[in-house]
Amino acid sequence: MRRTKQSERKATIASDSPLTDIPEYASEIEQQAFSRIKQWKNSFALKLNNVLGERFQEVVAKKEEESWRKKKPKVLNVPMNLSDQEIGQLRNKILLELKQKSAGGGRQ
Repeated sequence: MRRTKQSERKATIASDSPLTDIPEYASEIEQQAFSRIKQWKNSFALKLNNVLGERFQEVVAKKEEESWRKKKPKVLNVPMNLSDQEIGQLRNKILLELKQKSAGGGRQ
């Protein structure tokens, strides 16, 4: 069986390997292709990261808005037969509580 020598060419792939920068490894055209592919890859990665980041922020904002809508307002059970003095005391008590909560950073 006779073997004929076939011209072989190494398959080259774009990677961050230091071999891609060695002149003996790849021709000048291949090196240019590698650098263009690297630039495209980096550009694409940045754009993808920006798009995904924006989408994540949109989802978070939407969830916050939905949870804000679903919150029920706090309702006080106030008897309807209070005197004017008792209503005034209740009002002052509620205002004082609101001031304390706002001064305390909204802690409950």
